[in-house]
Amino acid sequence: MATVNDETLLTEIKTRLDITGNYHDGKLNGYIEDVKGFLIDGGVDENVVNDSCAVGVICRGVADLWNYGEGGEFSSYFKQRAAQLSLKHIEEENES
Repeated sequence: MATVNDETLLTEIKTRLDITGNYHDGKLNGYIEDVKGFLIDGGVDENVVNDSCAVGVICRGVADLWNYGEGGEFSSYFKQRAAQLSLKHIEEENES
């Protein structure tokens, strides 16, 4: 597993949503923060949220918000995967 930085995550989301250019980067970054916050507040460890194993669920959550706008709801897949990740634990590299 590997930590994913914000730039890599944004690039991956844009690829999966077939978005080019940087016009929507601000909105996408806002959705990324909302999704990460939802996951963390829902009990997913911050190390898991920032790990490569969470890229798919973050992308799904951003897609849900992107497709439904401000009144959007998260899909059942997103909620199920978030629940699964809440049980996962990833140790920090400097932990023994």
